[in-house]
Amino acid sequence: MKPIRNEKGYALLFVMLLVVLFTIMGMGLFTMNMNAAKQFSMKENKLEQDIKQRWGFYIIKRSLLKR
Repeated sequence: MKPIRNEKGYALLFVMLLVVLFTIMGMGLFTMNMNAAKQFSMKENKLEQDIKQRWGFYIIKRSLLKR
C-alpha cells in the first residue's frame, strides 16, 4: 500500500467543524429544554395558586353559610 503524502489537514478541519456544529446544536437544544421547563414550572405554580384561591373562597363561603 502506497502511503499518502499529500494530506493537508482537511480531515482534522472537517472533524473540528463537526464538533463545533454538534456543540452549537446541543447548546440550542439545551436552551430550548430549559425554557420549556421554566414555562412548565410557571404554569404549575399558577395552577397551584388558582387551586388555593378557589379553596379559600370555598372555605370562606362555607363558614359564612354556617352562621
